[in-house]
Amino acid sequence: MATRSMIHGSSIRTWVLGGLLVLVGTGVATDLSRPQCERAVLALPGIVALVSDRAADALFAKLATVEASEPVRLIRVADARSFRFPRGTVGELWNQVQAGVFSPVPPLDAVLVGRPYWYSSAEDFFREVLAANPSAREWNAPAQGRWEYLLLQFGGGVEDLKLQVLLEASGRAWVWMLGPEEHSWLPAPATREIGGEIAARAFRLARGAGLPDRSASVWLCGALDGGVQSFTLVAEDGVGRIAYLNSQEPPEELSTLRQEIFGALGITRRGPWFSWQDGAAHTDGS
Repeated sequence: MATRSMIHGSSIRTWVLGGLLVLVGTGVATDLSRPQCERAVLALPGIVALVSDRAADALFAKLATVEASEPVRLIRVADARSFRFPRGTVGELWNQVQAGVFSPVPPLDAVLVGRPYWYSSAEDFFREVLAANPSAREWNAPAQGRWEYLLLQFGGGVEDLKLQVLLEASGRAWVWMLGPEEHSWLPAPATREIGGEIAARAFRLARGAGLPDRSASVWLCGALDGGVQSFTLVAEDGVGRIAYLNSQEPPEELSTLRQEIFGALGITRRGPWFSWQDGAAHTDGS
């Protein structure tokens, strides 16, 4: 009799445990189906903070770091000032520069465009861009007689891509700053030389990071401000950009690339400010 009671009790516990596991599994599945920044699991760092703020910050950074595929296109235009933005005006272009959606690239007579947040489809957006600019054409490296370019963009805020550096494999670099005053978002770039060896290493590092096949934005849930670092490779086999927002640090190879290029160009960075190593503020293409 006792044996039968023990078996019955064990069966009940098994069913209860099984039911709990089903409930937990359903909850986890439901949570994972929600957008990453809306998941209930983001409450865990708050619990961990009762013990350690440092551990809570590390856990939040791990749980709340988002990487989303965000394709970009390089479009040839005769004059970036006349570029028509779908559902917008030329006068509003600076807003798109800030958002990283529209980046004029004067040395290539082109603009780099990415999907704005109000478009649900990147392909629809790119199609509308070409329809709004009939004379524009997608960049084609072989057709232009040019092959690979690396565009580096850095800024002190999420929507603040100020410093622009365009490299080519020969070691030539163009440097310019974007700003809202009097259309200074389209300045005359300064030309610099960093040497073929450093340029070759830069392109290898970019390829090693998955460019141009990879095209993504990386950010932290809930962050509203911080630095931005963007790396774009324009090559025969495509155009890809990886942008790190909200002070998200890129992988070591891209951080190394940034430091090497800054060193070769003689540029120093203090927060959102950039200057030449001789102390002159770097506020334009001079």
